[in-house]
Amino acid sequence: MSTEKIKLLTDENFRFPIVQGLRRFQPAIDIQTAGEVNLIGASDPVVLEAAATLGRILITHDERTMPQHFAALLSQN
Repeated sequence: MSTEKIKLLTDENFRFPIVQGLRRFQPAIDIQTAGEVNLIGASDPVVLEAAATLGRILITHDERTMPQHFAALLSQN
């Protein structure tokens, strides 16, 4: 069984009460917010690249623009 923590990054629009709940009830999840890694105001592509660089899974509520940016990032690789 792996002891590696799940590593998440939330964008600045992700609801903070969810972050608080995850931290309280799922301490095995390593979650950082955009604010904690100085990404407030960063564009979607910058946030996606930061998540990749940090080895984190990005979680967002942005269904409008983030999917297109994610697809563009995937097509570059």
